Amino acid sequence: MFRKYGLVDKAADQFEAVVARFPDNVDARQELREVYREKGQGTRAAGHCLALAEIFRLKGDEAAAAEQ
Repeated sequence: MFRKYGLVDKAADQFEAVVARFPDNVDARQELREVYREKGQGTRAAGHCLALAEIFRLKGDEAAAAEQ
């Protein structure tokens, strides 16, 4: 919801809190990836891409892992 209103910093804070508590939360990591892309923080976005790929690999979803 924060992103919808242009509050990307607030969105990032909220999603980071979710990931800190639930590191395998795919939805929060995907949102963070997009927030960091919007903010031009490619390194942070890439970190979430790698984490997402690992989560999907561990679940046995190689196709989804490759898409990250």
